Amino acid sequence: MDLYEKKNIRMEFVKDDRLKPNIHCHNEFEIIICKHGEFNAYINTVKHQISGNSLLLVLPNQVHHYETVLDGDYRILIFSTEHIPMIAKKFIGKKINNSVVCLDEYPILKNAIYNFDDEYFKSKKNSSTLLMGYVNIIMYYLSYIIDVNEVSHNSDHLVTVILNFCVNNYKKEFSLDDVSKELSVSKQIISKVFNTQMGMTIPSFINYLRITE
Repeated sequence: MDLYEKKNIRMEFVKDDRLKPNIHCHNEFEIIICKHGEFNAYINTVKHQISGNSLLLVLPNQVHHYETVLDGDYRILIFSTEHIPMIAKKFIGKKINNSVVCLDEYPILKNAIYNFDDEYFKSKKNSSTLLMGYVNIIMYYLSYIIDVNEVSHNSDHLVTVILNFCVNNYKKEFSLDDVSKELSVSKQIISKVFNTQMGMTIPSFINYLRITE
């Protein structure tokens, strides 16, 4: 099972009636727009319950997966930081306190999303320039709506390597010493960085993988 996804497309916007359940992370932002339906989102193992007229923001390198409760009308928007270089600075290397936004509370943002959605999917030519503008509008609003906290020990690459090791070996018995030896990084650094970024210990994450298999 490969946890880390390397995207070949730097920006994509698709619609579906269900969300894929596989656990994964990638180096891009991901936004889920729920026009109607219901699903559970797990971001770094934290559960969020989401229903109609809501938006979910997932930051680069956050481990996430979805559990569709009710089929509905979903939009999945994935894009790299290069499309929002200035806005991305607010989010990269940070922790967000409110990943879920109720669109009914922000009518200007809701109207912008729904109007673009209608135009984009009804058009025979899906313009990448139009989509880039759309992404910037959404993220501009979210940069004011969503609260963020600084992270003391930010090492996305190390966390990603640790996560991949755990995902590829969680069916086996191994210790923190084994992880340290495999990655050639001290177990003190591994524990500190992982606990800070993920908000949980490596054994807790391993247990999470085993019970959600």
